[in-house]
Amino acid sequence: MTVLPLPYRIATAALPAAAALFSSSGRAVARARQESAAALARWARTSRDRSRPLVVIHAASAGELRQAEPVIRRLRL
Repeated sequence: MTVLPLPYRIATAALPAAAALFSSSGRAVARARQESAAALARWARTSRDRSRPLVVIHAASAGELRQAEPVIRRLRL
């Protein structure tokens, strides 16, 4: 495993905050992330069935989602 230089790690960690400060689209992305996190937390408090395991499946495209559908159907059993 390669350890990245400290300046690079600092820059990549600070980039989302800088984008939110200087760009309207960066602010929109930051706001959307906050709203998504709040919605997920609200769902977990109010609707989640804690007797069942929680599985998160990420699909970055429609094609990946289509490939994940059989897995999702199988997990719902």
